[in-house]
Amino acid sequence: MFDFLYREAVIESSFNSNGDNPAQSVRNKHMVYNCQKKLNQKKAHDDIFESFLFALQHDGIIWKLELLPELVAVQSHPEMIAHLYSLQSNFKKLVFHYDTTFNVGKFFVSILSMRHPVFKDEPMIPIATMYHASTRQECHEDFFKIMQST
Repeated sequence: MFDFLYREAVIESSFNSNGDNPAQSVRNKHMVYNCQKKLNQKKAHDDIFESFLFALQHDGIIWKLELLPELVAVQSHPEMIAHLYSLQSNFKKLVFHYDTTFNVGKFFVSILSMRHPVFKDEPMIPIATMYHASTRQECHEDFFKIMQST
């Protein structure tokens, strides 16, 4: 990995520096490592904040990000929902499955899937996911209200 970073840094510094300042050019792999370490120390990597940034940068994928009274995040891709609507207009019956058994440490993951009628074996295709801190029924009811409103 450092070989790649070093090569990229050397290429970038050769294009950016005009040769007047030798301090701008990369001399070895350790310089790249030290710069990367310094950048990582400045950032506070927090999963919740990263989810918030992701929601801002990718419009329409995270539909709900709630922190209080408990953590709940609902996400789906807009193209998947559009595909679901096109299937609803072409097929009389669609089979959905809601799985709430995924426990990932302190959180739970619930997945809404659908049997895809176009494929031969009708594989399960994920439609939307919810990450949540509790298994209360209200949490799941909110998920389905959000799915209904799309």
